[in-house]
Amino acid sequence: MTPLHVIVMLAIIMATIVFFIITRFFGLWVRAFTAGFPIPFKDLIGMNLRRVPMGMIVDAYIMAKMAGLDVRTEFLEVHYLAGGNVPAVVKALIRARQQGIDVSPALVAGADLEGHDVETADLQEIAKAMRGKEG
Repeated sequence: MTPLHVIVMLAIIMATIVFFIITRFFGLWVRAFTAGFPIPFKDLIGMNLRRVPMGMIVDAYIMAKMAGLDVRTEFLEVHYLAGGNVPAVVKALIRARQQGIDVSPALVAGADLEGHDVETADLQEIAKAMRGKEG
């Protein structure tokens, strides 16, 4: 085998690896981009390395942004890694916004981590209870 054959084989192997890496993240990137809320490839790769379900985070992020919420993918990832229910928190934040209830994402996430069913519970009661613990 000549050195040229070795170089060509290595180039083909590297191109195949790069192709599979890009296609793994490309669909999610396109989904976010076409929704108008692009997520950098490095963030998607980071989610993958941290074993965070990328599709769930991307979907929750798009849902939150479309509802006008100011959340970041990092917040959603951290909540997931802490054992939280990301879709439930996003739905609760959207519901709170629709009902005119002033709650922060951190407050709702904290309530979720404490075991409250934030998706269906009375958010004003949860907000009062959580704020009472802060003070």
